[in-house]
Formats: sequence, structure tokens, C-alpha cells
Amino acid sequence: MPRLPDLVRDSRLDTEFRDSITIHSYREIDEIGGRFSRKEQWKWERYLGGGGFGQVKLQRCISKVAKPDSIRAVKIMDKKSLDYHRELEAITKFSNDRYKRWFVKSFGWFEDPTSIFITMEYCRHGDLHHYLEEKRFLPPIEVQQLACQIVEGLDQMHQNDFAHRDLKPGNILIKSKPPERWWIVLADFGITKRADVSNGPTTAIKGTNTFMAPELLGYLEQIRPKSIADFKAADMWALGEVVFQMLVGEATFQNPVEIMRYCTGQREFPSHRLPISAADDGCEFVTRLMIALPQDRITTTQCIRHRWIQSLVEDELSALSLEYNKPLTPEISQKKPASASASAQWSDLSNPEHSPTQTTAQWRLDTAVHIRDSTAGPTQFQSTSSGIPIQHNQYPNNQESLALAEIKLEQTLVGHSGYVYEVVFSPDGEWLASASEDKTVRLWDARSGKLVITFEGFSHPAEQMAFSPDSKRLVFVVHETLSLWDVRSEELVKTIKGFPIMTRNLAFSPDSKRLAAAADSFKEIWLWDARSGELVKTLCHTTFTSSSVFPPRMSSVFSPDSRWLASCSSRVSSIRLWDASSGELVKEFDNHSDDSHGMMSIAFSPDSKRLAAGCEKRIIVYEWSQLNGIGDYTSGPENGRVELWDLRSGELMQTLLTKGTTVNQVVFSPCGERLVSAGAYGEDGTSQLWDTWSGERVKMLGGYTDTVNHFVFSSDGKRLAANAPLMRDRDTLETVWLWDAMSGELVKKLEGHSTNVGMFAFSPDCMQLAACSWPDRMVRLWDARSGELVQMFKDYSGTEKTYCPPFAFSPDSKRLAIGRADGTMQLRLAKC
Repeated sequence: MPRLPDLVRDSRLDTEFRDSITIHSYREIDEIGGRFSRKEQWKWERYLGGGGFGQVKLQRCISKVAKPDSIRAVKIMDKKSLDYHRELEAITKFSNDRYKRWFVKSFGWFEDPTSIFITMEYCRHGDLHHYLEEKRFLPPIEVQQLACQIVEGLDQMHQNDFAHRDLKPGNILIKSKPPERWWIVLADFGITKRADVSNGPTTAIKGTNTFMAPELLGYLEQIRPKSIADFKAADMWALGEVVFQMLVGEATFQNPVEIMRYCTGQREFPSHRLPISAADDGCEFVTRLMIALPQDRITTTQCIRHRWIQSLVEDELSALSLEYNKPLTPEISQKKPASASASAQWSDLSNPEHSPTQTTAQWRLDTAVHIRDSTAGPTQFQSTSSGIPIQHNQYPNNQESLALAEIKLEQTLVGHSGYVYEVVFSPDGEWLASASEDKTVRLWDARSGKLVITFEGFSHPAEQMAFSPDSKRLVFVVHETLSLWDVRSEELVKTIKGFPIMTRNLAFSPDSKRLAAAADSFKEIWLWDARSGELVKTLCHTTFTSSSVFPPRMSSVFSPDSRWLASCSSRVSSIRLWDASSGELVKEFDNHSDDSHGMMSIAFSPDSKRLAAGCEKRIIVYEWSQLNGIGDYTSGPENGRVELWDLRSGELMQTLLTKGTTVNQVVFSPCGERLVSAGAYGEDGTSQLWDTWSGERVKMLGGYTDTVNHFVFSSDGKRLAANAPLMRDRDTLETVWLWDAMSGELVKKLEGHSTNVGMFAFSPDCMQLAACSWPDRMVRLWDARSGELVQMFKDYSGTEKTYCPPFAFSPDSKRLAIGRADGTMQLRLAKC
């Protein structure tokens, strides 16, 4: 065996064994140079896992000064069965704080006559393999986030001339996961190889077959790994296999024959199995990683520059590239005892409740699409999943509330001649769109505040606006015309005329490839190609006639993975599931023998595996003389219900009986563990919070005195908000209610608004909650953690008495745009 490097030797822990207790001894120096010794005692607790290169067990520190949750994982390897030197070298190097973002941290190693013990931080969420066993596959946006972090870790290894050689989900540990931020680290360097002067052709081919490159398995004639570069190329194949399995839930090649045929050119790479929602960039990324010839595969550097990764965290990666060339210099603190060991960090970093302080962009944002109701006056609020990657800040554990940064006026945008009633940021934060009573839509550069283009010449004000998730398209409806624009070229893509005025659910699919809309006054749902504006298909859901006085309420929603479009109607008891790409009907879910139950709302779970539907109990009561229509209304003691369907099997999983007769809205929490159902018709307590797995009611969300208008979860899944009326001194005031999203406990009633709350929204970083109201024309900003009022912005401009100032948070939460009655917009910049 070669001599251990000095860095590895310095991390060896002085150890003695007493029965099941491991004792470490440390010689330390205090602040004035005095010498003293310290001991730590660790007790074996349980087996965590194992593989071909060792086993892992849990140890707990039982020293008197230890914190209650001081635990660590210990990998145990037989000295005879493995060259453990390379793993010690790799894990010691990558345990430096410089690399803590990408690698599991070691706190040192010790040995006995037969075994090597490597101490590591304990990741309580386990590994990615077991997570995928439970979930099967993940939404593409989450796969992007995970792929980005794996690429960054591999890049660090490859730049230091290390190859992992056993990259697989079982060697990717989870430090945090949704509903918190994704943070994974690479582990298990048991067969890691590093370049040195002795490296030459090798016959020691090790790894896990499913993730091994074809040249390692002997499928490529005359190609055998000879250098560290060859093993790096094999790492890239393994990365492609990991990404493929996260997207599809199955291995790329089902047997050796398939991979052999691929390597010999007898079959193409199975990119057709990748989900549509992965988009062209995602498919190309995987395909280039798994090119048969190792010299043709992309490298980690090329991965980082790839469009699929760049589109996720461009700013963060550019900052990261500046750190690559920084020299690694030791940091010595004179306020703490100097010690060669890292044991002082165990209590914090080994704590299973330890919260990460760094991560790449995670999880998805619920952005606001503001639906203009010409009959109601104020702007209504609707939440749609945009699939935008964002970065979340976790709530402090030791404080209920912190003073938020003051939102100061940065600049005022002048251009509209009538009051502004809608403002929307693009998901990438580059653009800001505004719609005005002056019958124009204006597009602004969100960073400089300069006007880019004015869309004008319309007969009516625009009624809706929405950006595509990739920020390349802007759509809005003017009277009976839908306009689709290319934002970057400023060119009109398509004008669709004869469009219904009362349009609902105008939304892009999360992959930006499709655009859909439903209308209460029609029985169809329209599905367009979002790039060309061409109609893909008209989806028929109900058979009602236009002579009906009360047309049905139509709803449609895309699945988070962009595979499906679901639709429902208040006149029909079934839910229809359509292929979002072709518009073909896939399944119809119906648990009723007749149409006595109508479907008022639908929602997909975040993993796109379940579908929730809110039902109402309808009773036909009389004929309406006008137009010979049939009237119906919701009445009587019959209960509404929420139905939970399994999309794979088509079976009804749960039926949740609600207190009231109607469920106007159903919303999944970002983690999928909670579901809120909104009641109607002034029945206090008809809104309820449910556990989606057990079907049990978590909490009745009561206290208000009338219909809940809308529910929204914060994107980290920790808060739930709604606006609903509250009686106060015989006056009905609309109030925003803030609950803990997991327990359903009321955090605070956000009072102070006047009669009507027009819209409300969480900031993308989940730290703030904003709401606007009329006739006081006020925007109030609240601390989303404590419910404390932070700031108020009153619009004194213009003469419009019923004006409700619209607002929008920028995707990075650093800016707040507020529309005003005099046609201007204020951009307020939060201090960093």
C-alpha cells in the first residue's frame, strides 16, 4: 500500500474501543496557550445500509457536553477487501469547507486491526435511490435542479483529476428536499480514481452495471479505459443514466442486448421515452451524455454551459465560476482552540435537523395571473404553476419575526394615460408587462425601466396577460381577440379572433409548448401550439346548449410535468384527462351514476400522479321562462366532496366529504402532503385542510363569515393564505387570513383592508405577503412568517374611486411593481 498523504494522516482520530463505545481523544490548546485533553464517547445505534464496499452504521455522541442530537454516520470497510487509501484521500480532500456544497463531509477516520472507519455527517433523508423508489420519477424542473448540483460536484472532482467511477442514485445523499430546498451531496468514493504517474491501462473494472458506460462493460471493441480522462467520460455516461431515470422512472436500456445494439448503431438512443416536459434542451442534454463513444460525450464544463443547465441558474453558475480559480487558503480563528480535528463541528453538522445555508435554485413558483372580471370591478386572483426555478430562504428557527428590508421607491414608469389595472413580471425577471384602461399593453425592461414596446390599436382594454414560463411569449385577451407575441423579437405570432369574453384558465403549460383556455359561455377548451399559435385541437367536455340561462363553469389545468391537461365542468360529473401534446382524450374519471354532482375545480399533485376534484351537489329545481333555459342551484343538506384519483390506474383513491354543498377550489401544497378545499355560500368552516395520504381532515379553516374567494400556498409549503369576509361592528370587511400550512393553525388575521381585497400574493422567497384593496386604494405588505404589517402604499393619484392598485413581485423578490390610477407604475427596490 502507498504511504498515506499528509492531509489524510492529519485527519486520523486517536481512538480506543470499550465494548460498544468508541472513544476519541483530542489534545488541544486554549486561547492563552494552555494545554488540555478532551474525550468524546460515541455509541453504536443501528445499521443504516451497505453495499459491495462496506456498511454504514449510525453513532450517537453520549458525552456529557454533547447536544441531544449529535449523531454521525460511520462507514466501515474491511482492510483486506479494498484499497481504502483512495477513498480516504478523496473524502478528506472534499470535506474541506470549500466543497461542502457538493460532497458529504467527513469528520475524520479511525481504524482497528481489521477495519477502517470513516465518520461522516448523517443525512436523515437518505439517498436518492430510495427517494426514487417511492416517487418513481420527478418533475423535469426538479430533475434540472438535481442534475445541476450533480454536474457541479462532478466538475469539482474532474478539475482536481478525480473520477468518481460509481455515480448512481444510491451514492447521492439528500440533505434537504421539497417542500424545502433541494440539496444533494455526492458520497461513497470507494472506487474513486485519481490521475498520477502510475496510472496506466487497468483491468479492474468496478461499479454498478446499470450505470456503467459501455466501454467499461466491454461493449465497445478495442476501447478500454486507460487514463483518468477515460474514467471521467464514464462518469458522464453515469450522469446521463441518473438523469434519464429521474425523468422516466426506468433504466435507459432494459437489457444488455439493447445497449449492445445501441453501441453498434443498430438502434437509436431512446429519447422518445423522455417526457415532453423535459423540452428539447433536456432531451439533448441526456442524449449527449450517453453517446456511445466516450470521446464524443460532453464534459462537465460543457454541461455547465449547456442551455438546459444555464436556463436554471445562470447567475449562480457565473458566480461559481469565479470561485474555481481562487486559491485554497486555510482559515485560522484565534477565538477558538486550535485543533487538527474537526470534532467541534459534529454537534451542528451531524444534527438531523441541521438546515443548509447554501443551495442552488429550487422548487417552483406560483405566479399570479390576474383575471379581469368586467362585472365585478376589482381584479380577481388565480394561481397557476409556472415552473420557474427560484431560491427560497428558510424561516429562522429562533425567531418568529424579523424586520424585513424596507421597500423604497426606485423609479416611476410613465407611459399609460389611463389607470393601470394589471402588472406582470416575466419568469426570468427581464420584462414587466402592464395593461391599462387606455386600451394599451406596454412591455418594459424590468431592470432599466425603459419602455420596450407598446401594443395598441385595440377597441377595448386587455382582459388578461400571461408570460410563458420560458419568458419567450406574452399572451393577452382584448375583448374577443387573443394576441400571442414573441417577446424578444417584438413580433406578433398569432391573432385569434372570435374568442369568448368570459375566458377562464388561460395558461401556458409548464414546458411552454402549449397554451390552453376554457370559457364558461362555451362547452369547449382550446389547445394551441404556444410557439406558432396554431390550434392543436378543440376539446369538448360538456353537451349543454347555449340556450341555458346558467352556463356551466368550465375549468382546465396542465399537469406540472406538462404531459396532461385535465378539464371539468359544473354541469358534468366526470373529469377528462387529455394528452397535452396531441389533445387526444386519454381517460375519463367518473364516480357518479348521474350528473347530480358537478365538478367545480381540479388540481394536479406536484408529482403529477394524482388529480383532485372539487364537487358540488346540484338539484334541478325549476324551468326558467327566459330562453326556455333550465336553472339549477346548490341547496339542501347534501355534502359536496373532494375526490382524489390515481392517474396511472384511473382508480378513485379517496373521497373526502366536506361540510358544505360546494367545493369551489382545491389546491395541493407544494410538497403534495396537504390539500385545501374551499367552501362557498357563506358557510363558516366549509373550507378544510386535508392530509392527502391518509384522507384525514387536518383542520377546519373557519372564522370568516362568507365565501372564501381564493386559497394560495407559499411556494415553500409553510404558509397558507386566503381572502374572506369578516364581520366587524356590523360592517363586513374583507380580510386576508394566514395559516400554518401543515397544522392548519391560524397565524394571524391580516386586518386593516377596506371592503374589498382585490388580490394577494406571496413573494417568491416566501418572506412577504402583499395584498391590495379598494376603495382605500392601498397595497399592504406583511411579514409572511409572523403576519406583522411591514409597510403600506396608498395611491393618491387619479380619480378612479373603485380602483384597486395591482402589484407584482419580481421572481427574485427584490422588486415590487405597483400600478397606479394616474397611469404610472412604481418600481420599489428592496434592500439586499
